[in-house]
Amino acid sequence: MRLSTRLALSGAVSVAVVALIGAVLASTTRTVRRELARNEAAGEMLSAVTNVRYLTLEYALHHDERTLVQWRLTHASLSKQLVARPEFATGAEGEILARLRRTNAVVRSLFSQLVANRQARDTDGRRAAVREELEARLTGQIVIRLEGIIADAFTLSERSRTGVLTAQRRQGVAVGAFGGFVLLVLATTMIVALKSVLRPLARLRAGTAIVGAGDLDFRLDEASGDEIGDLAHAFNEMTEKLRGREAKIRRLVDSNIIGIVITDLEGEVLEANDAFLELVGYSRLDLQSGRVDWKRITPAEFEGADVRALQELRERGAYAPFEKEYFRKDGRRIPVMIGGALLEGPPRGGVAFVLDLTERRVAQETLARTQADLAHVARVTTLGALTASIAHEVNQPLSGIITNASTCLRMLAADPPNVDGARETARRTIRDGHRASDVITRLRGLFAREGVATESVDLNEAAREVIALSASELRSSRVIVRAELADDLPPVRGDCVQLQQVILNLFRNASDAMSGVDDRPRQLVISTAREEGDRVRLTVQDAGVGFEPQSADKLFDAFYTTKRGGMGIGLSVSRSIIESHHGRLWAARNDGPGATFAFTLPRAGERAASAHGSSAVRAPAAADVMHVVGSP
Repeated sequence: MRLSTRLALSGAVSVAVVALIGAVLASTTRTVRRELARNEAAGEMLSAVTNVRYLTLEYALHHDERTLVQWRLTHASLSKQLVARPEFATGAEGEILARLRRTNAVVRSLFSQLVANRQARDTDGRRAAVREELEARLTGQIVIRLEGIIADAFTLSERSRTGVLTAQRRQGVAVGAFGGFVLLVLATTMIVALKSVLRPLARLRAGTAIVGAGDLDFRLDEASGDEIGDLAHAFNEMTEKLRGREAKIRRLVDSNIIGIVITDLEGEVLEANDAFLELVGYSRLDLQSGRVDWKRITPAEFEGADVRALQELRERGAYAPFEKEYFRKDGRRIPVMIGGALLEGPPRGGVAFVLDLTERRVAQETLARTQADLAHVARVTTLGALTASIAHEVNQPLSGIITNASTCLRMLAADPPNVDGARETARRTIRDGHRASDVITRLRGLFAREGVATESVDLNEAAREVIALSASELRSSRVIVRAELADDLPPVRGDCVQLQQVILNLFRNASDAMSGVDDRPRQLVISTAREEGDRVRLTVQDAGVGFEPQSADKLFDAFYTTKRGGMGIGLSVSRSIIESHHGRLWAARNDGPGATFAFTLPRAGERAASAHGSSAVRAPAAADVMHVVGSP
């Protein structure tokens, strides 16, 4: 007999037993509910008649209308409860209920006489003593009959309580008896089923352990025609598939397309293919002798990433690919990308796939050098365009130096010499010298060919320096600059020179866009503000000719330009710089004339912000305005 048939018969017996138990429980539950309803009805009667007794005495003492009304309402409720009820319709309980109704009618009649006597007493003062005696007797008779009603109602309550307890005992006995019977049936069924299942399952479990230990040639006997035989057949098919899968994995490992290494959950290298060994410069003899140690070939700065990867492997069964470096046997470092997954045991371990990133690293470095060269070309190009402005910026302090020096000589040549005036003139000479030095320092920092220096940058201060550097050219172009720099703007993290290059390029583009505008002020607005998501925005808005909607997507393409004689690299380089700072640069048309260019950058971390805040100059509030005004 197949296991399914045995289990079906056991299930049918269990269902029948459960159905029988359910019927018995339903019957006893109905009995309990009926007795509870009888007990509740008796309690309600007892409560009502007690209230009638109390109100009768209250009326006899005070004779007020409020008590009279309450008595009639309570008595009406009691009379309603004493109507023939199915809970007490048979036997002695039915007789008690009939007696209660008769006594209640007598009480109602006596109370009516009591009320009438009281009313007559109030109108006939001559017979007051007789009326008072009659009132006392009527009250006594009412109370006596109410006591009888209370006794009968208490009798009904006690009988119903006894019925409840009896029904509950029967229910407990029924549950216990049938529960024991069910346990006996289930135990018998389980013993029969387990005898026919446990022994074959033990053989199946032993076979699973053998296959798990690595012997994929093991097979189970499929001779039995029941479900155990089906399980043995499925087990043998699974083993066959595992043999095929192992062969495929072995071909993948031996193909050496990518480095593959197998480790335990502590990171110890157990096996590796030739591609991985060649990557790290070790031989298979080194692997077998234990010299290929995961910690030995991993630089110290990547040990934390390895620990997190192993933790993720234990918790999730895999870890996401990440970049790190290895030490080769000759001491050189190689960049790799590694990702892995859990291998179910025993023994449990992980398989890691290692990709050599050396060629990509070289390509990235080449690209970075090319971008740096291109940015330097853009800066040098900007330097040529700002030659006149630079000459003007340097010439102003130099002229002041010459004038102050001549004045100082005249004061010293006077008789007597004007020492105080000469000293003040010398101070002005030193001031103009510092002005000239600041101009040269800004130019050197902006156009020197130096590497990228990541630091905390105040965009407000960077914008002010660009405004100062471009002031002469903007005046000559009749451009009005309005700076709306946000107060308490958080710093960003990046290279100050590169970010100033972007701002300077946006300034020059805005100035060029307004070069042909004569019917409105040539106004350039630069503003900074906080953005959602811990970001900072800088915006440059002009009142120039703007751009066509169809060219919006091309503005940042290399060598695309809308200016006559333009090279088309300024905006392309600017976008590359902003994106390398994890930011975004975009352009939009104004509602009126002109265009707006803006970029956002992530704010620096708390540590950078703290360092920056100790030395940065406070930016003006948003309402502050800086003007660089040329002739209209």
